[in-house]
Parts: sequence; structure tokens; C-alpha cells
Amino acid sequence: MRLVSSKDIIEHVSGCAVRQHPFYAPEGLFYFVQDILFRCKSDFTDGVVSTPMKWFDSSSDIYAWLKQSFDGHPVLTVWNTPRSKHTSPIIGTSRYEEPAPEDDIIDIDALWLNVARGVWLAAAEFEKDKTPANDTDALDPTRDCSGSYTGSGSAY
Repeated sequence: MRLVSSKDIIEHVSGCAVRQHPFYAPEGLFYFVQDILFRCKSDFTDGVVSTPMKWFDSSSDIYAWLKQSFDGHPVLTVWNTPRSKHTSPIIGTSRYEEPAPEDDIIDIDALWLNVARGVWLAAAEFEKDKTPANDTDALDPTRDCSGSYTGSGSAY
């Protein structure tokens, strides 16, 4: 299980949307981020008030939550509609021509997949009902990765 915060979701949605959008930034991104935060505050019951958190078992669970929570959102409809308003389901390209940015869209399903994978990989893995051990000498510079000491004095 991994503990995911509202900030993790917002960070990855914003980053992936900007990366996938053909222009500088997607229209309505600020308002969509506010809606994400509002939804997280109601759905994410772990963590603290300032940073709501939720446990997820897999990236598929994150994807399902995103899809169930935000599919059909008006901002996503704008992102998934080309500015040129063309109605062709396929735009052809060649190695010499690129489609105009006005013909491009953000594929919402791909956005959710990218966000879910990114959040899952960035989140720390925890056992839900277990408190991390308090290892007081974990920062000791003389300790190697195996947990044994390499010397008796300071590393400096």
C-alpha cells in the first residue's frame, strides 16, 4: 500500500497536463487544480487537515479514483477538444508535416494513466498499520547500507 497526498495528485496532474498540452498551459488548469483539492479534502481521510492523504493498493486504484472522480469535468472536455474544432477522428501526419497545435488535444485516458503511474512511483511504500522504526543512528556517516558499522569514529 502507498500513502498518497492531495499534493501528489495535484503535482502530477498539473505536470502531465502541461507536458501533454500543445500550448504553454492548458486552459482552466488553475480551476481544475482547485476542484482536485476540493475532491481530495472530501475523499482523502488520512493525513492532516492541511494535507489530506489516502491509501491506495496499486496504480490501478489511483487510475480508477481519478477516472471516477473527474471524467466528464468541463475543463477536461475543453482539453479533449481541438481548438480548430475539426471533427475528424484521425489527423494524418508525415515526416515532413506536423499537425497544427490547434488540432491537438490532451488524451484524458492517457493523462490519467500517466498521473496514476507517476503518483504510484513517487509515493513511499508503507505498511498501513505499522509505524516506521525509529532508527536513531540511521544518519551516522560511518554506517554503511547493510546496517553494520565501518568504523568506530567520525567519518570527518
